[in-house]
Amino acid sequence: RHFDDLAALLQALVERETVRALGQLREFVPRELGDDPREGLLAGLRGYLQAVESDPVTWRLMLVPPEGAPGLLGERIAMGRAAVIAQLAETIDSPDPELTARALSALADEAARLLLAGPARYPAERALDHARWLLFSAARQTDLGVP
Repeated sequence: RHFDDLAALLQALVERETVRALGQLREFVPRELGDDPREGLLAGLRGYLQAVESDPVTWRLMLVPPEGAPGLLGERIAMGRAAVIAQLAETIDSPDPELTARALSALADEAARLLLAGPARYPAERALDHARWLLFSAARQTDLGVP
C-alpha cells in the first residue's frame, strides 16, 4: 500500500540500497594516502571488503545486479563507480591517474565479487595479501617515487 506498483517499489529499493552503498563508500575511499600510498590504498580496500562482508545483500545488488534489473540500478551503479574513480584519481600520483584509478577500482570490485561468491575460497585477507603484493611489486618495477 505504500507503493503504487511494483516499479515504484523497485525504485525505492534501488534508491535505499544506493544511498546505503554510497554512504559506506564515503567511509573508506581514501582522500589522502599519507606517507605510504600503498598502505593508504590497502586500508581503503580493507574498508571496502569489510563493508561487503557486513552488508552482503546491498553489495551483491551493487556488484552483481540481477538480470533484468531496473535501468535505474545501472545508472546508480555507474554514478557510484564514477565517484570512486574520480576520488582515487585525485588522490594517487601516477603517470595516468585516471587509468590507475580505474585499474584499482576494478581490482577492488573483483575482490569484493569473489568474496561474495566464495568467502571460504576468497576471504578478504587473501585479496588484501594479493593487492599488497601487486602494489609493492608495481612500486619496485616503476619509477613512481615510492620506496
